[in-house]
This record gives sequence, C-alpha cells and structure tokens, in this order.
Amino acid sequence: MAKILPSIRSRIANFIEITYLTIDAVRPRKHQYSLGDEVMKRLVPAFLFSLSVLTAACGDSDSNDAAVVADGTLDGTAYIVTDGAALERTDADLSGSGSVLFKNPLSEIGSKDNFLLEFRVDDGGSLELLTHTDNAGKSGVSAIITRDGTALSLAWAAGGETSDKTTLDGIDASGTIKLAIDIHNDETPSHNLVWDGNSTANTEDNALINSEDDIASPGKGSGTFWGLTLSKSTVLSAILQAAKFVEE
Repeated sequence: MAKILPSIRSRIANFIEITYLTIDAVRPRKHQYSLGDEVMKRLVPAFLFSLSVLTAACGDSDSNDAAVVADGTLDGTAYIVTDGAALERTDADLSGSGSVLFKNPLSEIGSKDNFLLEFRVDDGGSLELLTHTDNAGKSGVSAIITRDGTALSLAWAAGGETSDKTTLDGIDASGTIKLAIDIHNDETPSHNLVWDGNSTANTEDNALINSEDDIASPGKGSGTFWGLTLSKSTVLSAILQAAKFVEE
C-alpha cells in the first residue's frame, strides 16, 4: 500500500485541478457561483473523468503510472496521457505514437462540435480524432486520417465499424496540415463534415467530405470525452469549438 501512496496523492491533486478548472471555465464572470444546467453539463463529465483517473491508482503495478498520471498542455489545451510509451510531449506539440484525452469535455453526448487540428503525418502514419467517447477513449466517433505519399485519406469509425476511406482532394500530405472537422452527434448516424482548416466558407457544398454525401459515418458516440491517437505523426494544435455548419 505504501508503495502506491505517492501515485494516489498525484491522482488526487490531478482530480482537484481538473474540477477547479472546470468550475472556473463555466462560472459567471460576476464572481458568483451558479450551479445551473450549463455548469452541471460541464462539471459532471469532468468529475467522472477525474474520478476514473483517481481510481486507476488501485492497480497492482507501477508500470501503468506513466500512462495514467502523465498530463500536460498542447497549445494551451490540457490533456491526460492514456498511452504514452512512444509519445514525445512538449507544450508546443505531441509527436510519435500514443493517445491522449483532453480535460475539457464536450457539453453533452448529443453535442455538435468542431475540432480544429494542425498536424503532420509521416508517410505510412496516421492521426485519429476521438470524439464523444467514454472516459477510456472508447465507444465514440472517430476520424481516422492516414497518409500514403502525398495523399491524405480519411475514414470514419463508430460502433466497432469503420467506413471506407476517401482521399482529401487538394491536401498535400507531405507538409503541415490544418483541418476543421464537424461532428454532429445529435443525429443518427452522426453527421460529419471536413473542411480545409484555413477556409472560412464552411458549407456542405464546400466540404472536403460530407458524411451525408460521401462516406457515411457507421454510427454515433455515447460519451462526452475527446482526444487523439497518434501513429508516426505530430500534432501542433487541437482546438474544440462550436460547430461550423448549422443545419437549416
């Protein structure tokens, strides 16, 4: 028991940090706490995420500590490492192979969100955007981005199934890439769209991929967490923001 006490203390500190960050992010700016619907929608998922990290301390091996305890920030966005054996981390990027979950959860299971990603992928590598997952990064909707030479392709995954992949026309995979990805998890299956991240015309007609016209999403997510899985890739930025496309 004494052997794992430092690990438990670390998880308790991490739990408290996430909870305070969440409360601070959603409280009114007039220095008054208000536990209304918006607070609870954001506080409860973060609480459960923090609790899952904390209870992982009960494992019987210290070999898992790095994957569970390690945390950091990417371009100001805080995350927890869930698989870090081959992952290199700085405040400016994530590189190599591994997985992270971000500490700012989605507002609800049926949310509509945009994920703005800036990244590079080595030839033969991949980057997977995880959205609407549980606190283990499972049971969500994923955008799986792969590189073959200068071609960049994308496939959707959900419910244990993966769609065919399609090429993102006009994107040179050999350089730094910026994509804006909408996931509308309020629809069944989820409605997903992809745009060049530098574009300001975020319409269905302007999308590089529209899951209602191109490759369909095989399902939808059942959680409120999001993250990334890297395989021979580098991520410079991952930003959660409001959905770009609004249904009429």
